[in-house]
Amino acid sequence: MQWSTLAGGVQHSTLLKVRDLDRQGWDPWLMCPPDGGIVRLFPRSQVHVVTVGKGESWHFAPRHPLASASDWVRVAQTILSLVQEHGIRAIHTNSLLDTSAACVIKPLVPGLAVVWQDHGIHYRWHSRKLIRWLLKHVSCVATPSHMRLKQLVAEGLDPSRGECLPNGTDIHQRVHDVNPLSREGDERPLRIGVIGRIVPLKDYETFLKAARIVATTHPTARFSIIGGPEPISEQTGYFRRIRCLAEAPPLAGRVDFHGRVENVARLLSTFDVFVCSSLTESFGIAVIEAMALAKPVVATAVDAVPEIVSEGEVGFLVPARNAEAMAEKISCLLDNAPLRAAMGRKAQEFAREKYDSQRLAARWQQLYERALQLENLRPHGSEEAALGVRA
Repeated sequence: MQWSTLAGGVQHSTLLKVRDLDRQGWDPWLMCPPDGGIVRLFPRSQVHVVTVGKGESWHFAPRHPLASASDWVRVAQTILSLVQEHGIRAIHTNSLLDTSAACVIKPLVPGLAVVWQDHGIHYRWHSRKLIRWLLKHVSCVATPSHMRLKQLVAEGLDPSRGECLPNGTDIHQRVHDVNPLSREGDERPLRIGVIGRIVPLKDYETFLKAARIVATTHPTARFSIIGGPEPISEQTGYFRRIRCLAEAPPLAGRVDFHGRVENVARLLSTFDVFVCSSLTESFGIAVIEAMALAKPVVATAVDAVPEIVSEGEVGFLVPARNAEAMAEKISCLLDNAPLRAAMGRKAQEFAREKYDSQRLAARWQQLYERALQLENLRPHGSEEAALGVRA
């Protein structure tokens, strides 16, 4: 059983896990809010889909106490109902709300395994207190980076119950006519692009400041932004500020906003250089997708990104909020087609070898099996209390 209130690359990765599970051994169920992207993207004929709550996401924040409590109770009740009625044996969670609800239900169901896929990096103090409690009650924890795994061990995670298991991608299987990397004499405009929600943590200001520098020395270069704002007022205002920056000279008319795109493969294939300007990044699925399509990367050296981007091999790392350094590395790639091609090939080899979703599916199944084995070793009450199982 898997669910997600998340968006973008993490959301798509959740769907890939469901799709790639061995159906002879596993019968996946998917639980999510009714208006989220998962409902639109995954045909109900291919998996059991259960919707809970209202809108696109569940609330779980101190500034929304009543809505958070209501959503938490709904999720917990639904988990218990599904476990009792359908014999769910393993639960894969993606957020603190999902995980805490599952852990409260867990003692009521002997042998129930809870696998938490943590996507966080920087949590506030109240969330960290909850995390410490969760680490004592989940069966296993999967994190996308070694850096985050070390953080969780420091917070109290038993190392034997943690595993570095990244999100995967199938983007290289969703595009068949990937544009070749630009060569000497190629007259089409070079294109530099970013992908992600248009929110402050992605730091589009620095990307556009770097783009201004690049635009003055590369008068035909174009820039692409794939993604949209979150549907809340403060981030909608941020989106408007980004649009204003992109409409000022020398960028006016040279920045293309593509909005939210469910399948980014075809647009991403037109990029010559991919940029990640984030201030924090727990993994960077968009970086992996760009690399899988043979795109050299210029990325901020934050959090887990250096585990993905090998400096000088598949691209370049730059300090966060440093538009000058970002512009310098972008220009370096634009001015050197053989270097772009060489880095793109290495990036593609690395991404497809390490992050192919079908290869990772086997590791996820092994983790679910290990979690079930760990729960079966724990002392429980009478065996007669065990529910019917369905794996």
